[in-house]
Amino acid sequence: MKKLILTLLFTFIPGIVFPQAKKGLLEITPYVRFDKYPQFSYVIQERPTTDYVDIKGSSFGINVMYKIPISKSLFIKPGIGYYKYSFDDIKKENTLFGKSVARDINYISPVYILFYTDKYWYHSIAFNMGIEETLYQNKTFELNAGLNLCNYFTFSQYYHLRYNPAGGQDFKKKRRDYFGTSIAATINPIKKLGKVCIGPSLIIPVYDSWKTDQTFQEESNSGTRNKWLNGIGVGITIQYALP
Repeated sequence: MKKLILTLLFTFIPGIVFPQAKKGLLEITPYVRFDKYPQFSYVIQERPTTDYVDIKGSSFGINVMYKIPISKSLFIKPGIGYYKYSFDDIKKENTLFGKSVARDINYISPVYILFYTDKYWYHSIAFNMGIEETLYQNKTFELNAGLNLCNYFTFSQYYHLRYNPAGGQDFKKKRRDYFGTSIAATINPIKKLGKVCIGPSLIIPVYDSWKTDQTFQEESNSGTRNKWLNGIGVGITIQYALP
């Protein structure tokens, strides 16, 4: 991982220090991602039972990138965006009590019962740095492929309570913290329409790492989980040639 990040940085630096005469492009990409997270297990408070959890997520994001040429066909793409990092399809199996579709959650309430969330997500700012190469182009079309490194910083969290007899089912927090890292490959066929270019974007997650959350009984804010592949994303890329 460290070697990959260093490789990306040393690739970007020459283009920043020695910019090319060719003008850059402003790029906006709204997208959705579908991820299957690896199974994990835990025991709460030394109970004689174990929980096994499988989670999928349907997330939404939008990135604004500045596409800077460093050669005729190679570009670097710094940018910023928003990402709703979602965990919204939960399947849990307890070795004693069987299957459910929610996780135990630490929720302060005057009602002394266990609370569960059946979906949750992290609103995050996404800081991006990508590299992209034009594989083919003519007057009206081009095909680009790239690699994007993204760091997520969460500023707001949402947990949907499955049942709350004492009040509403929306549990929100305002913790500001680093949340995770993602490396994804992209393939973008682009149609040229004058100064504007538009086309679909295929996103292939390569590696993801995210922090655990002390909102859950068995976790802290200092742990991490990760996955390789096991996801797909699609979006629409719009580019504008800057004057």
